[in-house]
Amino acid sequence: MADFKFFIIPRSRTGGTLLATMLNAHPEVSMGYEIYPDLLIGADGNPFLSTELIQRLDNSRTADNEQWVKSLEIDNFRTFASRARRSGLEPQTLIDILIQFDSEGNSLELISGRMDFIEALLNRQAYEVNKPFVGGKMRVDPEILFARHPEALYFMMLRDGRDVLDSRLRVGKFKTTPESCAIEWSEDIVGFENFLKKTGAKGCLVPYEKLVENPEKVLFLIMEMAGLEFHPQMVDFANATQPLFNSSHGHLSSKQLSEGLSTTSIGRWKNGLSSQQLEEFMSVAADQMIRFSYIL
Repeated sequence: MADFKFFIIPRSRTGGTLLATMLNAHPEVSMGYEIYPDLLIGADGNPFLSTELIQRLDNSRTADNEQWVKSLEIDNFRTFASRARRSGLEPQTLIDILIQFDSEGNSLELISGRMDFIEALLNRQAYEVNKPFVGGKMRVDPEILFARHPEALYFMMLRDGRDVLDSRLRVGKFKTTPESCAIEWSEDIVGFENFLKKTGAKGCLVPYEKLVENPEKVLFLIMEMAGLEFHPQMVDFANATQPLFNSSHGHLSSKQLSEGLSTTSIGRWKNGLSSQQLEEFMSVAADQMIRFSYIL
């Protein structure tokens, strides 16, 4: 069983997938992409049954794994299966783990069971690529993660909130306004800092701009915290084996990441946001923007 080493607490359009992909390029680290416990809950608010998911996967079976996932009923679990493929976890692996999970008397009813299942998948992923350390982007209360893995490292990306807003307005189908984005951006940062302080968890905010402009320095510090050696392949992640690039299933950043590091997303807000949008964002987030030197 792999040692859980890294958890990235995700915030949309801040660079979390970039960090996960860099870590995944390390020869000893296996990272999962966005296979979240809330995706194991149906539209009716009830958790799926493991036997139900096994049956659905079996009924949708085709020879092509991409089509197999696309043949699933459109709901949270199809999203879960799509994201599992981004990590290199094919539908048959989901079936195998679900069968074992169910045979041991486990259930997806509680968050603890859903986390057990996800961690079993991440462990299988690490086993298949022969890597001793594992982690992932995980949308869950970090205190739940910390209770399970107090020795792991916890990270959240810090990115200029104006670029976050611009990206959410321009890419994907985010339901956001300048005000709501500013509130979320500010509250998430403070919430993560409070989590680290309250629990004593090891980790930090990772500045997106510094990670892109000086990746060796930032990654060296992260790996030093983890007690692991920095590896140059982490910076050259686009040329490493990355399931995300071959099985993106519509991931918004996969194409850009497959082309390697780029600074073109820094400061894009200057051409993308109107003066009105900037005013609305800054009316909420100015204090945090000043605190992190995004404005002087």
